[in-house]
Amino acid sequence: MICALEKLPQNEALWRRLEAACPAEAAALWAEQVVLGHGLSCLWEQKNEEQTTALLLRNTMGGVTLALLEQADPEELGEFLQVIGWSSLTLPQGWAERLNLPNTAAENCLVMEWAETDAPMPFGWQIKELSTAKLLENTLSAFGEVIPKWEQEEWQWAFDLRVRRGFALAAALWQREDLLAAAALCHIGRSAAIIGFVGTPPAQRGNGYGRRLSAALAARARHSGLRPLLCCRPELEELYRTAGFVPIGKQTLVRPL
Repeated sequence: MICALEKLPQNEALWRRLEAACPAEAAALWAEQVVLGHGLSCLWEQKNEEQTTALLLRNTMGGVTLALLEQADPEELGEFLQVIGWSSLTLPQGWAERLNLPNTAAENCLVMEWAETDAPMPFGWQIKELSTAKLLENTLSAFGEVIPKWEQEEWQWAFDLRVRRGFALAAALWQREDLLAAAALCHIGRSAAIIGFVGTPPAQRGNGYGRRLSAALAARARHSGLRPLLCCRPELEELYRTAGFVPIGKQTLVRPL
């Protein structure tokens, strides 16, 4: 059965199972309690007679994160997702087909963990915190309109809220007055932090600045006692391996057609 929850379960055994089965999704769920506490996100739990089998969270823009355990009922979850509606769905790889969601397209990505202990920075380079507006500007410059115009203001508000509550950080790599790369360290919560929105201005590409910044943010997370995670497209695996990241799992992003 699936039922609504007002807050994340405070169940240590459950979170250990989720973090072992799907660390990126578990970290994302933990961070969303910031907006969940404002009544802006919706949380559901699937459970059987013995225990929780899945947690679903829909954020302010309709994106659903699904943390799953092996006992989860894919048929029930698939039917439930069609009822509540969603703009995107993030879940562990291999589950999208089992949910049987019609008229959707799926893209697979790697979940990688930083395996180093430190990230020395060349002389003259600095990492400084960045405003959410500047992070968004750099992301749009690097990748185009990855966040639709009508969602950008809401995205900026939600990210700012996470920053104020200590669940996110925007940062940039600078050399003198030149911005070399920008990124976000998100989901700073229970036990993991995820590096995302890594973008390099077009004029600075091809120099490894994004990898340098990713490693530096990973080191920051590690020194705070958190697992530094990163999700990327499979073709970028070798690129991030050179920055000290190793694959630990796979994830799928599903969007309606």
